[in-house]
Amino acid sequence: MKALYNNRLCNIVDVSSDVTLGEEGRQFVVSLGDEALVIDPTDKEVADADNLRSWYGLDDEAVKHFRSVLRGD
Repeated sequence: MKALYNNRLCNIVDVSSDVTLGEEGRQFVVSLGDEALVIDPTDKEVADADNLRSWYGLDDEAVKHFRSVLRGD
């Protein structure tokens, strides 16, 4: 499952009273109540992620197209 934290896509590694997220080879713990955390983001929220390009390994043109598709343009 995916999450957004501070507008960056992350993998959810574990959920208990907090959530452990993974991004770029590192893991960190975030409170479930943190306002910067979005669990199971919508396609539009994913489209606006700061690290969308690197997450999916897309070039500039491909990421523009992918963002458009996710937003339903």
